[in-house]
Amino acid sequence: MSNKKQQIVFTPRDIIKANIIEKDIDIDADWFKDCETEILHVISATAKFRLISLSSSILLDGKLSFRIRYLCSRCGHDFDEDITENLSEEYGIDNDIDLLPLFQEVLVLNYPMKALCPRCKTKHT
Repeated sequence: MSNKKQQIVFTPRDIIKANIIEKDIDIDADWFKDCETEILHVISATAKFRLISLSSSILLDGKLSFRIRYLCSRCGHDFDEDITENLSEEYGIDNDIDLLPLFQEVLVLNYPMKALCPRCKTKHT
């Protein structure tokens, strides 16, 4: 398997030159292996975003979507759930912009305290 990744690292110089860079990418689910747990597995991830050159910074604006497979903490069955989060971050122009840490953070912040499948949620609410 190749370690080559799709481009999610951007140089401010390229963004400033283009003024706006728009991307719509499918992200390799393997990039999130470090964030997975025994009850959570990333099936797919996509990002649609714009990097916009401002006077002294770069603005990231877009959406990040995941399809996650969870293991229900009550019944033990697998179930899938879709998560979509809006992205809005501002970066300085001194360093390259690597979006992978942000994408991983969004995934981690969406971890449920207790993963419950739809059937268990309706039985115990």
